[in-house]
Amino acid sequence: MERDSHGNFQFSLVETDKVIMGLVKNYLNILKEKGIYKLGIDNSYYRKTLSTGGLDPDFFGPILFRNYDKKEKFFLLKESIISKKTLKQSLIKAGAIQKNDIIPAPVEKIYKKSVPKFETQVHFYGYDGRGSDPTRFDCIYTYNLGLTVFSLIANGATGQMAAIKNLEMDFSRWEPIGIPIASLMHLEERKGKLSLVLEKSVVDINSISFQVVKSFRDKWLATAPCENNYRRPGPIRFTGKSEEDRPITLVLNALAKHI
Repeated sequence: MERDSHGNFQFSLVETDKVIMGLVKNYLNILKEKGIYKLGIDNSYYRKTLSTGGLDPDFFGPILFRNYDKKEKFFLLKESIISKKTLKQSLIKAGAIQKNDIIPAPVEKIYKKSVPKFETQVHFYGYDGRGSDPTRFDCIYTYNLGLTVFSLIANGATGQMAAIKNLEMDFSRWEPIGIPIASLMHLEERKGKLSLVLEKSVVDINSISFQVVKSFRDKWLATAPCENNYRRPGPIRFTGKSEEDRPITLVLNALAKHI
């Protein structure tokens, strides 16, 4: 990557989504090789599949799963079973089949069901801003975004943007939601071609929050000699009175709702 005219690297051009997804896939491949990355098999699905195929679920259960128990809702394949080859070896070792036999179709179906299919479609939205070190608010906010993302994926809600409502309120009143990305995007011409991009929102100059900022603009910019203006002069804290400070724009927007 070349430096710009100011000698800086253009990190805004790095498509971090592809970089991160590459790291995730590499990590998941490592877990697959260790036999850790597997999907749980529903108890009722397993029993129905083997029974329909004329096999005894209770005979094959202890051979296939590391937590086989009739009371378990989901079964996890043993860590040693990471391929069809190791599956066959486990069946032969347990005396379920002979060396020259093929893997019973219902058992193979269960194995394939346990193999995760991690597929993603990345979209680069650009790099629109930089910030300081994270505050306690930032940490809790991003942590909850991560939990929201997992919940959306776990429940099959694809094409969604994870978001949190009621950020101006106490943490206990935050509400995780999924917003369909399609509704946020529109076509713009980029380099002579129409591309899907997130539609940018402009600042509402008539909003109360903007009017407050506008009234303090000259003072905050120190356009003339005056006293220093700051919210917190010290370093970022994670305990104490300032630990739950919200971004000032968030606070102003929240106050505007009550005016």
